[in-house]
Amino acid sequence: MRFNVPERINDLQTALFSAGVETFVVGGAVRDMISGRMPHDFDMATPETPDRVKAACGALNIRTISDLGEKHGTVAVVTGGEVIEITTFRTDSGYSDKRHPDSVSFTDTIEEDVKRRDFTMNSLYLDKDGNVRDTVGGVEDINARIIRAVGDPDIRFKEDALRILRAVRFASKLGFAIEDKTAEAMKRNAILLKGI
Repeated sequence: MRFNVPERINDLQTALFSAGVETFVVGGAVRDMISGRMPHDFDMATPETPDRVKAACGALNIRTISDLGEKHGTVAVVTGGEVIEITTFRTDSGYSDKRHPDSVSFTDTIEEDVKRRDFTMNSLYLDKDGNVRDTVGGVEDINARIIRAVGDPDIRFKEDALRILRAVRFASKLGFAIEDKTAEAMKRNAILLKGI
């Protein structure tokens, strides 16, 4: 299964790849392409550190915007008048406010990065050649029109209670059904929404 991204995104990926920075289009854009919709925005992920991404962008004369989430591994670049966020693969730990990670550690594997994501349909990666990387059955869930939490749904919602509302919004917007275990965990953890 291969997909084509807009020229500006392809050009950015190709330029970064030539500088030794592998990037993947990630998340909602990949979900939308698989669903037959044109994405409105594109985010990227990389195994490279933010410093490495910024250095490569500097060498390629690609403008970056300072301090837009770098402590969480995100470098914002400007291409074609559009801001694209490139986030280092990471693991998150501790969600004391039930919304944001207390700490972030970088990793160099998709398999580790995907564990922190919300739903399988948002946990897909598209390489520069348009090939989908799917480690959690996200493509199958999109085709079946199912919203399923990545891993243990109770853990996903306790990390970030806003994910409960995101599941409802996605179900309404996309016409997808919420998988039973995910729906049950949403009900069990609904009280956490008081803190949002």
